Amino acid sequence: MRADRGRRPAPLTRELLSKGRAVCEEEDYKWWARQLTDDEAGRRFAVAVDVCASYLSVTDSLPLPIGELEHVTHPAWGKGKTAGLWLCDFTGVEVDELLPHPATFHGRPPTGPGWYATPTVAYMASTYGFDPATITEAYLSTHTAPLLKEWTTRVRGGYKRVYADLGLIDGQGPQEFLAAYAVHKEAGTDAVRADALTLGSLYKNIYKGGIGKWSDSARHLDDEQWLEKVAGSWSYRPEIRFHIIAAARIAAHRRLRKTYLLTGRAPFAVNVDSYLYAADAPSPIELLPVKDDGSPVPGALRLGIAPGSHKHESSIPLQEAVEAMERREHPSRLTHQYATDGTPIQTSTAMESESTDEQKKGES
Repeated sequence: MRADRGRRPAPLTRELLSKGRAVCEEEDYKWWARQLTDDEAGRRFAVAVDVCASYLSVTDSLPLPIGELEHVTHPAWGKGKTAGLWLCDFTGVEVDELLPHPATFHGRPPTGPGWYATPTVAYMASTYGFDPATITEAYLSTHTAPLLKEWTTRVRGGYKRVYADLGLIDGQGPQEFLAAYAVHKEAGTDAVRADALTLGSLYKNIYKGGIGKWSDSARHLDDEQWLEKVAGSWSYRPEIRFHIIAAARIAAHRRLRKTYLLTGRAPFAVNVDSYLYAADAPSPIELLPVKDDGSPVPGALRLGIAPGSHKHESSIPLQEAVEAMERREHPSRLTHQYATDGTPIQTSTAMESESTDEQKKGES
């Protein structure tokens, strides 16, 4: 396991890294970007869309490793029905060039074998032809089950009720959703809306912070204290967190890929659950795949408040995003400096929002 920013790695992780051994790095996408294509460079805006409740979109039926992990050599894949960590070499597997690599948090191709959770391996096998028979080692759970099914049902139910009070419900058309989302934080003197905004933040802390607790790291503890107070705790199960984050990242990649195959449009930058697309107008409408009747295509980019759907975060003049990348800065840093219509927002508000966003992404 790689240490989070600002935190000390576990003693085992430090030992493995010192020996040049691979460690599991199943994390959300962080700071990936690529050069624009000629077609993208001719557009006017970088439209940022953000995934709603990405973890809640995968935890309902996700098989998780709740038993002890046993080391197995030349493991049987069994169509990915067993949760665990698998030593795989994806270096020779061809993936979509305009999308971030599905198996790495940095979005670049891996440079050697690495440890991956079951959701990542299953996607690489089913979508890109990776051969699970080449796996030489694994740590497999003695008991696999959808541990968070009831938890997800209850949290998702509360989440949907809260946003319904703010005028955001399933089934809204793109324009209706964008209009409702633009004003959903305007509570005024409405006590119901004010309570809903507070509860919305609470639910977010539950599903984002709760997932993080599965591998909670210690700050400023020596090795003996770390082993006693962190590794010895029932909640220290990094492999559970690896599975959830891998599943969320893979679900995101699957949506990005389906959208790309249907429309030819791909994000040129990704950070956690925020995706930036080059667009002609300061709106995500042109990016959405739709059926002949105008309804959204299942499994692709779509607007909505439901977990796994997307909201419009910001629209940035494309030249500003390009110049940021030329300075070796990630363009997602600009999302709080521009409104959804592409106009600049007040500097103080932007700086406050960016600081909050950096904290959020560091904790995800």
